[in-house]
Amino acid sequence: MLPNIKLSSVTRIATFVILILRYVETPDDIVDYIQALLKGEFGTIRGGQLEPKETLLYAISTYITGILDADADFGST
Repeated sequence: MLPNIKLSSVTRIATFVILILRYVETPDDIVDYIQALLKGEFGTIRGGQLEPKETLLYAISTYITGILDADADFGST
């Protein structure tokens, strides 16, 4: 489907998940999915211990917003 995408890093996997979920989930729900991904709940990566710290949630939210904004900008050109 995306032959040029190599899903060999967490950010690439997260970006792929975000771009898929944007059509079916709210941004707040996408944050929950990315947190689950980072914890290893999907079996895609070996997860770690994440504390629901406000700065981490802000960083994830900012990353998701950036991906969605970049994709929207790309689609409008």
